[in-house]
Amino acid sequence: DEKLGLVWEIDSQTGGASTLVCAPGVLAVIVHDGRWIVGGENGVQDSTGTLDSRKAMALHSHDGKIWGVNREDGLYTVGGSSWPLSGPARPGPLAMYGNRVYVVDEVGGGVWAFDLPNQ
Repeated sequence: DEKLGLVWEIDSQTGGASTLVCAPGVLAVIVHDGRWIVGGENGVQDSTGTLDSRKAMALHSHDGKIWGVNREDGLYTVGGSSWPLSGPARPGPLAMYGNRVYVVDEVGGGVWAFDLPNQ
């Protein structure tokens, strides 16, 4: 066995627990359809293996899909299409509300808003 990283359970005060993972190459962790999805330098993976080989600076679960973001590919659906993002120097955490995508620029610190792409 080897130690791959650290995991903290954080009481979110909302009845659900939040988890923070710190491991080499891991940049994002979400729960989608009851399973853990991990994203990072080596792509997007779950317990069955690799779901997408594209780097994931952040992940988001929305409308039954897993969304990832990185500088090279922009916004993408895991295992699907990608859409370039002009603006953020290093896109990071993202959220979706209505027909908009909000992406944090981890370099400039701003939040960029984009129309949700037609799929």
